[in-house]
Amino acid sequence: MRTNFILKQIIDILFYILGLSALGSIIITLISVFTFNFETIAYISYPFQKENNWIIPITILNILTPIFFFLGIGYLREVAKCFLKKKWYKENIAKQFRISGRYLTITSILGLASSLIYTFTTKEHCKTGDLSLRHGNLIIFMLITGLCFIMISRVLKETIDAKQENDLTI
Repeated sequence: MRTNFILKQIIDILFYILGLSALGSIIITLISVFTFNFETIAYISYPFQKENNWIIPITILNILTPIFFFLGIGYLREVAKCFLKKKWYKENIAKQFRISGRYLTITSILGLASSLIYTFTTKEHCKTGDLSLRHGNLIIFMLITGLCFIMISRVLKETIDAKQENDLTI
């Protein structure tokens, strides 16, 4: 019970930190758009300042990534609440796991796209011969975690259906 409470508190702290991060990204972008000062957009999309063609797509990816991660952690927070209250066979929990997994998968795909664009648009990889992803392990881990959440939601859905069928036969 104590570990569930600690997990819930960690997810809550992460949720609030990510909320501030996503809000900060949106505010900085809106300020730069309304003041027509694109240096702040270039700052967000650093190190793409030399590649002017890629500043806007990378900025959009870098803004959407924390927003989707924030939404995924928000649904995971609801799952943790249900686990803390021991409402394991609630039909809503499988749906929340599935949605959280989808958001985490989308987050990792956006991060992967941002890393690949960086890798192929900068000329640094030609000098070193390095085509590895920056922070690729974290992105792949998040992709695997999102897919695992989707699989867990399917298993939970099957167990909820089996429990309801068992309750009907009794």
